[in-house]
Amino acid sequence: MVLVAPSAKEKITQIMTCRAIIVESFKNEEELEEAMTIKSLNKNEKEPEEAVTIESLKKYECKPGEAEKFLNIIGSNFKWPVSMPDHYRHHVFWALTDDVDRFENDDKAAYNYLVFFNCLDKGEFEMHMDKWVLVYQEKVIEYGQEFTEEQWSKLEEKSGAIYLPADLSKHPNAKPAR
Repeated sequence: MVLVAPSAKEKITQIMTCRAIIVESFKNEEELEEAMTIKSLNKNEKEPEEAVTIESLKKYECKPGEAEKFLNIIGSNFKWPVSMPDHYRHHVFWALTDDVDRFENDDKAAYNYLVFFNCLDKGEFEMHMDKWVLVYQEKVIEYGQEFTEEQWSKLEEKSGAIYLPADLSKHPNAKPAR
């Protein structure tokens, strides 16, 4: 079942709810803190990711078989972008494997997140670290300033488009509600 695309506020609420579920899945504060820590953006300081395996994807599963489904969709040689924080990985996994709760364009947004973080890994945003990046239809479309409410509303017309700060340290980072 596919639902109609949510408004910007509904989308943010949905992502925050998803992040809260992810936060609850960690065994302790240290594990959570490690996952939520934003690593250096210097691509030379990070080791390249290995291709994902069914076993490495199981931590994102809500139902058995989703890891296999993810690899069937994305390809068996898939590697996560090195710079992509775990909460974004979980969202991409969910958007590509959940046929019940996802909204109409979540899968398109998931691919756009992968494009964003792959470009970040390649250093394509180095000259734009003070800007926001619009990714639409799996392409970087433009760099600009943070959107106004009106601009966010217009962005909803571009199904699956994402608009994020090029600087990872400026991304929203959900903390557990305790």
